[in-house]
Amino acid sequence: LFSVFLPLASGHLLLDPSQRTQPWFRGLGNVRAWSSACDFEENFHPKWNDAATRLRLSGGQPQVPLLLFVGRLSPEKQVHKLIDLIHKLNPDGAVETCRFAIVGDGPMKDELWQAIGTRPDVHMTGMLAGVQLWRAYASADILFSPTITGTMDLVFLEAQ
Repeated sequence: LFSVFLPLASGHLLLDPSQRTQPWFRGLGNVRAWSSACDFEENFHPKWNDAATRLRLSGGQPQVPLLLFVGRLSPEKQVHKLIDLIHKLNPDGAVETCRFAIVGDGPMKDELWQAIGTRPDVHMTGMLAGVQLWRAYASADILFSPTITGTMDLVFLEAQ
């Protein structure tokens, strides 16, 4: 069946580059791997762990666990739940259990900033990309996401 239909296609996108070794793709033109945009060997990798990044993201408290949120600050991501989470984990007047780094931008940025942005246990970076983003992932202890409606967000793949 593969030998009949595969040659008829104008191109083939592989979800896994190792599929190139499958016999039914041999000799076919225009076979490409479909990138998830997550280069785990070079970019999203623990080798980017960086003490200066951790110091900055933790607000000068690198010895405290650092929780990281990365994403669009919008209602569909349910980022309003970050406010409750931060207040529950680090109640006012109590000893801090962790620090929070919030990476991203979006329509709820101002609302989040007003509610939690001036707290010493919260660092809001705005949008990061490239080496800065890779270092943020690698320098945090836990990636957290408040959404219960998200599907397979790339942040979960990037943080692996």
